[in-house]
Amino acid sequence: MITKESLVSQYKAKYPNLSKYSDDKIYSSLLKKFPEYKSQVTQPRYGEATDMFDSLPNFIKKGYNDSIQGTAQRMMTGKDRFDLSGYEPSVIQDMASSISGIFSSPADLTLTIAGGGVGGIIGKRFITKFIAKKLIKNGVKPNVALRASRIAAKKSSAIGVSKASGQLASYEGFKSAFEQKLETGDIDPGKVAKDTLSGGVLGGVTVGTGAYLTSRGWSTMNKVLGEAGALGTAMPILEGETPTPQDYINAGGMLIGLKAVGGALSVPKKLNEFLQRGRAKTSIKERVESELAEEYGVTKGKLRDVQRRQQEEYIDSNNNKWNIISPPGKKKVKLVDYKKGEEKIVSELDLAMNYKLSDEIDIPITKLLDARRAKIKSLEKAYGTSDSQKQLLRNASLDPKTKSILSNIKDEIKIPTKALNPAELYRYRDALLRRNSVSKAIDSLKVDGWVTQEAKKTILKENFFPEPIAFLMNGLTRAKYRGSQKQPIRKFFSNVGKYQTDKDILTGEYLGRLINTGLFQPTKKQISKFRKQGMTEKQATDEYYKNLSDRVETGELTEINSITSLIAKRFIESGGQLPGFIKNYVPQMMKKDLADIIFDDMLGVLGKKSAIAKNLRQNFNVTDSDFIFSSMTNPNKFIQDNQRLAAYLDDLIKKASPKFKESTKRLINANLESGSNLQYLRAYSRVGNGLQNELFNTFGNLEKSRKFNVPKELLERNLKTLLTRYSTKAANRTSFINNFGNKAEKFKSLVKKADGDDEGIMREIYHHVNGDIQYHSNYNYKKNTKDFWQSVMEWETGLKIGLGYAPVMNITQSTISTALEAGYSPFFRGIFSLRDKKTRELIERSGVTNYSMFSEMIGAQKSGNISSKVAEGLSKWSGFNGINKINQITAAATAKTLVDDLFKISRGKGLGGKSKMRRDWASSKLEQFDINPKQSRLTADDYVKAMSKFARKTQLQKDLLEDPLIFNNPQHRVFTQFKRFGYRQFNYLKDLFHHDIAHGNVMPILRLGMAGVAGGIIANKSKEFARGIISGEKVIDPDAGIPEDLGDIVENLSAVGAFGFSGDLISATVEEGRTVANSLKFLAYPPFLSDVENMLTRFLPRVEEDFKEYRSDALLRMPTRISKVLGSSFIREAGKRFETEGLKLNRIKSTRTRRLDKILLMLEKAQDPRDYDKAYDELSAWNKSFPEFPILSSDISTKKIYKRKLRRYKKRVLG
Repeated sequence: MITKESLVSQYKAKYPNLSKYSDDKIYSSLLKKFPEYKSQVTQPRYGEATDMFDSLPNFIKKGYNDSIQGTAQRMMTGKDRFDLSGYEPSVIQDMASSISGIFSSPADLTLTIAGGGVGGIIGKRFITKFIAKKLIKNGVKPNVALRASRIAAKKSSAIGVSKASGQLASYEGFKSAFEQKLETGDIDPGKVAKDTLSGGVLGGVTVGTGAYLTSRGWSTMNKVLGEAGALGTAMPILEGETPTPQDYINAGGMLIGLKAVGGALSVPKKLNEFLQRGRAKTSIKERVESELAEEYGVTKGKLRDVQRRQQEEYIDSNNNKWNIISPPGKKKVKLVDYKKGEEKIVSELDLAMNYKLSDEIDIPITKLLDARRAKIKSLEKAYGTSDSQKQLLRNASLDPKTKSILSNIKDEIKIPTKALNPAELYRYRDALLRRNSVSKAIDSLKVDGWVTQEAKKTILKENFFPEPIAFLMNGLTRAKYRGSQKQPIRKFFSNVGKYQTDKDILTGEYLGRLINTGLFQPTKKQISKFRKQGMTEKQATDEYYKNLSDRVETGELTEINSITSLIAKRFIESGGQLPGFIKNYVPQMMKKDLADIIFDDMLGVLGKKSAIAKNLRQNFNVTDSDFIFSSMTNPNKFIQDNQRLAAYLDDLIKKASPKFKESTKRLINANLESGSNLQYLRAYSRVGNGLQNELFNTFGNLEKSRKFNVPKELLERNLKTLLTRYSTKAANRTSFINNFGNKAEKFKSLVKKADGDDEGIMREIYHHVNGDIQYHSNYNYKKNTKDFWQSVMEWETGLKIGLGYAPVMNITQSTISTALEAGYSPFFRGIFSLRDKKTRELIERSGVTNYSMFSEMIGAQKSGNISSKVAEGLSKWSGFNGINKINQITAAATAKTLVDDLFKISRGKGLGGKSKMRRDWASSKLEQFDINPKQSRLTADDYVKAMSKFARKTQLQKDLLEDPLIFNNPQHRVFTQFKRFGYRQFNYLKDLFHHDIAHGNVMPILRLGMAGVAGGIIANKSKEFARGIISGEKVIDPDAGIPEDLGDIVENLSAVGAFGFSGDLISATVEEGRTVANSLKFLAYPPFLSDVENMLTRFLPRVEEDFKEYRSDALLRMPTRISKVLGSSFIREAGKRFETEGLKLNRIKSTRTRRLDKILLMLEKAQDPRDYDKAYDELSAWNKSFPEFPILSSDISTKKIYKRKLRRYKKRVLG
């Protein structure tokens, strides 16, 4: 065995005078003189990589081979580190290899960084003039060229391409030396100098180009493209050659790599910034601008005073406790006893004289007035009320008669508290408390500030992308990061976030209480009592729940009364206004589907006639249909202000009414008042206003008395349906008032101070919160178009979800979210804790199971037509809904055990509690759940909040703030259907890793690898099993095995959706045969568009061919053809059972050809034994599935592989 060392030693011994030369010099001379030694010398196994490096994507391997270190290894070994024969990179992969080449070896990275330092000097002193001359020569004005060259020199010490002169000079010079050494065994100093100078010139041209484009206001991305163009043109010209596309690709890769290296110079600073962002609190407390504090403080103070007033308890002589439910300023006061479920009306005087507040219980009734006067004096003193303010408030509290008398007296009269009667004293106390509440709220905002979300600090500069791309990127930004990020919009976002959590928790509590009554889980025996002859079980169940409504109204079911009383109490305490309180209350609601249908029917009164629209535009200056909402909201004012338009609308409604659906006719006719002026418009408006109250968030059943007549047959009487809707809407409205005000006063005060763009963003989200987004003309298509797209979404959901692999893939969701974040111990302990009744009750209270992913996928509202019912049925049949519910329950149970663990760690106990970093991490996690880590103990409310937030986040539930606006906009939903879940998963993973890594916790990354192994196996095996059952064929998927390398793990993670929408892009870089372009197409294409494309390019041409060739027998092929175009995985597999023999044979042959091509490609690019094993696994899986059509050894012979390589080589050489 001959080695380099033994060969050199042998010649040194033979020719002692060679000792003065280096071993390398002797060795290179020997190779020049005796080339045969090259094949005889055994090279050292320099730089042998581990299996992990061998499994890296080919574009990284190519980058290493082309790098300086790769060149050095080739010099020592005589071959590339990675054998990439046959590898044909795409444009993107070629550029990526240029970038990775700089980073793939320490030598290249060190040299490039060091060269940047040299470039700072060279660029400033020697290259500046050259840049200016070149720019002037190319038509740039001298003053602009000089300014650009100075900017380039000035910035030469900054990061990125500003150091390009030195970086390129050093890089090109050293690379030249290595390549000469490799090719000739010697180094020509002249050529090295020349290449170094060329690199410096290239760097200078690049810097000058960038500076010039900056002066012209180009975006960062456009500047990079311009610099790449300059570099790609200059490089070949310096060599006396014409630029080619490959030159520009190489230039782009090198340029991005150099910029990245420049950025790496500030790694410590950027790493620190990254960690600080990850540790930053999602909510911060900040002082509020004075003007905004005044505006918002008045609103906040008034709402708090209403809440105070309605929470105060008044005690009568029989010790019954009453709460006020009527607004202030009314002569008659409505009182309610929640415990007894009773209501009564008293005068202000009666209330003031005969009812005590809870802190007055021990005061005799005869001394009550004096005690109240003394209390008021102490309040005046405590609040610092001036004499003028006292008199102003006392005057406002007087009875109307007293005011009238005093108004005739010219002299100013001071009113002492002794002069106020009990009712006036009651009003004066209220006025004092209200004024103090407002003043306190304003002062608190000015001094202490408010809690809001932190302003978003984007990692990309505002001018990074060209304007069209920037606009698109902005549309895909999470809603909470949109806008100016000034105080008004951030506070609004903060309120929306709190509203969502409050709503979910309150809904869960109400529904949990209803379930706990036991009335809504009837036995078959209970149902059988209501089953009459000819009835289905569903009809009998409906009769059972109708009977429950009757029993509530007769006072038999007091447990229901206690829940409706609680709902009313919570609503009133939030500041809501009840028109009255009904004992033994059953909500009066129309059947949900009917309400939707009727309202849509009524909105279509203008029809599709262009003549009507033209008439409205020309004669009434009306350009949209929003005036219809005005007629419904306040018909009397609308008629008064728009008499001609009102008459025209009345006539339109009268003419359109025969075309209304039967239920709409009944409702309109029931509200006609014969003999009244504009009776059709008035009936229409009365019904429309009532339906708005039922369908939208202003909850008529709580806040408004019904003012329209509803025929009995249109009313819902199923108590389960009624109370589910009532509880959900009551929770929604109560949470709305708490966060936005009774009449959205908080929202209005914020939007009033918002910037132009901010206002549009805030209003769109507000319409979601308010519940009217589905009907608002700004965010919807016309009725027929809207109905069409709704049906499309239902169709897509039924086929792709109900009859697809989504239920199978959903099984593994917990492995890439719940267990990934919480850890396996809390995850499994959470599952076991479901045996505990208290845990189950907390989960019910959290409301996590109320969310329906199905409803979101079909557009958040069901159309009630056949497509909606079919889609819903399929999602239930497939198990999708059930699996989703299990995932939500599991997430909630895990949240409880996680919070327990975090609380212990934050207090220095539990696993890792002794570490400060671990304690900080636990405290930060608790704060994400709105739990104060410094509190003494955890409460039930803490667990409920954590469950709600954790389940919504990990199960990718709809979140108005985390989703881009377009995802929830009714006009855009059909185009983003199914895309939003991948987007949420990507952001979830990114945020989780950022937060936890910044706090020193790397466990989620390790668990992600476990998810790629376990989750991928489960998903792929389940999919394989399902395919076999449905198709009736034996299916063996080689991807369903245990992953063996990085590519397999990444592919498995992508299969279970761990990377979200980026999964396909990542897979395209590590898996042969997949392209970034196709992945981008999949991401961008709406589901329905893929179906249309399949219909036009695959289905119709093949059907046409079938009829041409087989005539009437082509009908036998139709079931299979249809099964492939519907977009359903299950139907496509099931279609194989109905194939004709010819179709089956063609399919198997075609599949065999594709599989063989894949195997040959794998063998062609194989570099080590494991690559060959993978190829043979593919072959084995095929032969087991289709033994009658085997892939033989002759199909994959060495000769065939050689021919393929030769073919590719010729293609590459010949272009």
